[in-house]
Amino acid sequence: MSDQPYCRQIAEHEPLHGTAPEGVQRWLLVEDADPWGPKPPRDSALPQAVKGWLAARSSEPGVRVQLIRCGESQRRGGAGRGTQPRQVFVVDAGVDAKARRILGARLELDAIPDLRLDDPSLSAHGFEAVAGPLWLVCTHGKRDRCCAKWGVELWERVRARVDAPARVWQSSHLGGHRFAPVAAALPTGLMWGRVEVGEVDTLIEGIAAGQVPLLPKLRGRCCHPRPLQAAEALLRRREALNEDDALSLLASRGDLVTYTTPAGTGQTTIRRTPGRPTLASCGDEGLQPRAHFELAPA
Repeated sequence: MSDQPYCRQIAEHEPLHGTAPEGVQRWLLVEDADPWGPKPPRDSALPQAVKGWLAARSSEPGVRVQLIRCGESQRRGGAGRGTQPRQVFVVDAGVDAKARRILGARLELDAIPDLRLDDPSLSAHGFEAVAGPLWLVCTHGKRDRCCAKWGVELWERVRARVDAPARVWQSSHLGGHRFAPVAAALPTGLMWGRVEVGEVDTLIEGIAAGQVPLLPKLRGRCCHPRPLQAAEALLRRREALNEDDALSLLASRGDLVTYTTPAGTGQTTIRRTPGRPTLASCGDEGLQPRAHFELAPA
């Protein structure tokens, strides 16, 4: 396998827009600094009751479960390992920007399976509002070697450049190893791929300013289905709509997307176009067909 090309290298021609996880309204993040296998939380050292609870949550519509860790806690061998309490975040990241929020608490492991994701239960377990953004960078090398090769360096860079390094986490698989390194900013739900370390300042400063930065690397906003992710990315690039609130996607019917900008309401058609095959992951034996999205001419 070491002689094979990385899946990222084979997929460098593949457009990024419209490739993020779709339909994610709520993120559930649980700290786990013990080693991860290929498919956590199943392949992790978490207690079986916690694994079962996380599996049940991930099966709920619109919920995405991620294990997260901080490199420092992993090296210390203390926080986030074994029976130690874990940082848990519940992030609402849906279409309604006013409803987006981050709630966080430090929980004993045996308290996690008793948690319900409604406000009374979250309050009873000590969850409080957390200032954003939370940054996630996929470093999940046991899932795909591209995520370790490119992800760790990106995580280190983001952590070194933000004002609050404790809000920057290594994450389990975020989807799309071939787009490594992958980063997400919560609660916006925005996700990028192939982020270079030299682009980190642009990313951080843009989010802090209420913008959607690094549009050429934007995979999508995870609350949307993939055609709408692509529509948002492509419309923002075409119309130079960098402010986050400068574009709202109102509705879609088939290929037709209705949206609003400061100039008013408009419509566009998003088309799916066949692309060149790529590997889905390092080590795969065969290429898989791909498609990408295009806007109809303005």
